[in-house]
Amino acid sequence: MNFNSLFQLSTLHRNHCSALEAADKILFMPDALSYMLTGKMVTEYTIASTSQMLNPRTKRFEKELLDIAGIKEEQFGRFVFPGEPIGVLTEEVQKITGLGAIPVIAVAGHDTGSAVAAVPAQDERFAYLSSGTWSLMGIEVKDAIINKESFEQNFTNEGGVEGTTRFLKNICGMWLLERCRKEWEATNNYSYTD
Repeated sequence: MNFNSLFQLSTLHRNHCSALEAADKILFMPDALSYMLTGKMVTEYTIASTSQMLNPRTKRFEKELLDIAGIKEEQFGRFVFPGEPIGVLTEEVQKITGLGAIPVIAVAGHDTGSAVAAVPAQDERFAYLSSGTWSLMGIEVKDAIINKESFEQNFTNEGGVEGTTRFLKNICGMWLLERCRKEWEATNNYSYTD
């Protein structure tokens, strides 16, 4: 999809963006939160998998794609998977919160990755529908599904917890409803029940 990080970074590179040229590290939003808590720069797998810069089979950055975007793997933090320790709270955060040097553990930084991990399925044969601004519908599989049919049907492979792959399709979500409710506020304040 054209808003994936690969395309954003490639555009910044082609346009000689001064911010990108000056950047020592690139952090995804969940990784920026981890940095603010620990002072450690990491790249968490599930959020990185949505960037279109990872190879879904190797679960690592794809050098050829990084080259196209004009960036290097060294510009990202240490690669971590959900469940791996990142570090402990910084002294500043400890002072502000009154907490000690508690450990910060990587979670599935992509919200759908965490949501799917929490599905109370009886076994691995389940489908999910995660709905928000848009909806993501799919299944969790062991290995990425990459073939002509998945390409033609516009399915994607995103990282899951415990090395799984979320094979999914982006579909219309709640954005249309929310826009309608905003318009209707002027004349009728419809509740969700209405």
